[in-house]
Amino acid sequence: KTAVSYLDCSEDAAEIAVDSAVENHRLMNEEIDGKEFLFTPEAYNAEHDIADRIKVMVSYPPRQVEIFQSEVFAFESSNNIAFDEKQREAIEIAVNKGMLILTGGPGTGKSGFMRAIGSEAERRGMDVEYVLCSGDPDSLDGVYIPALNEAWVDGTAPHALDPTIFGVTGDYVNLGRFCRTPFSSENQVAIRRITPAYKALYAEGYEHIAAAGKCEVRGGFDLAPLEKRLDMILRRCPADSAPYERRVFLRAISCRGLISLADTLAGYGEVYEFTSSHGGGAPALELVRREAERRGLCRVLSMSPLHPERIDAVMLPAAGIAFFDGSYGTGSARHIRLDSMLTCSPRSGHAAEARAVASLRGKLLDLAVEKLSRAKALHDELELQYRPYMDFPALTDYTNAEIERIFGN
Repeated sequence: KTAVSYLDCSEDAAEIAVDSAVENHRLMNEEIDGKEFLFTPEAYNAEHDIADRIKVMVSYPPRQVEIFQSEVFAFESSNNIAFDEKQREAIEIAVNKGMLILTGGPGTGKSGFMRAIGSEAERRGMDVEYVLCSGDPDSLDGVYIPALNEAWVDGTAPHALDPTIFGVTGDYVNLGRFCRTPFSSENQVAIRRITPAYKALYAEGYEHIAAAGKCEVRGGFDLAPLEKRLDMILRRCPADSAPYERRVFLRAISCRGLISLADTLAGYGEVYEFTSSHGGGAPALELVRREAERRGLCRVLSMSPLHPERIDAVMLPAAGIAFFDGSYGTGSARHIRLDSMLTCSPRSGHAAEARAVASLRGKLLDLAVEKLSRAKALHDELELQYRPYMDFPALTDYTNAEIERIFGN
């Protein structure tokens, strides 16, 4: 009613507009404590990500580093200050940082540093999560060790990061300090030439990907039959003791084309694939997510590389069940055909339109991959300009010292 009064329209018109926005994923709706709430996709995903991070932090508390009272007293004495109880608690939190943000230019060893930490964790039998760079899948953007609740991430452009609370929830590690400057005049000229060129190509490539995401043909679906099918699949799954929801990307558009990590899910014994020529996968997977949440099941959501606000796979780790969008093309999956659930019959000429849209989307993605490939080549050239100035032995010593700090002997 408040919206109707502000917009000066009828309630019927407002309801139709809201339903259309939800159907076209411009709004997200969710029932919480018996009430229906509407969110913009950005706010919805941001709140979910915050909640997921809090759940992870609760599940994997950071290792406690012993703080000797004598050290605190010595610091107070030498600085002529006195901490109150809250400040002492903050000091204890500050030495248990959850995320370290790596800085440093191209070729300064950020990816190698993270790989070394991840490899050592794996050697010790720990689970490790690697975040691949979408522009260059051979490089890392991050590594996370759940058992330690510690993460190391690349904080340089284009994914510049800052700790939420510097010194408490995170800190910086500047690997650029191992790069000896100043550079020669020839290197400076090359760096000034290459840097804006590769950044421009990356920007153009991602613009083409965004345009490709808008090339689609969608229809309305009545998913009531799917609800019954899901009930048959999920009714045998017991609720998890500590259900969580995480979001990942199993696929990305990169300089090598579409990169998929779906083969890492070979352990799922029951796989279902939604097939549709009208874009029904996203609403069907959102229904799976809601139903799994209602039943108290742990959920891992893979987001679409073309539409990051949409789900393209739902995995239920404890149950060993996974649901995929039809674009994955998993050969051994059981197919659930959604076109039979369309609320209207396909219009004349729809098949030809769908083929034309798919062709246009494919051409835009080809252009994007070509731009990203050229950007990658320039970035490799840029790294070569920095590499002669890197003190790699000192970086190796620092990496080994950091590994000893994290894992001990």
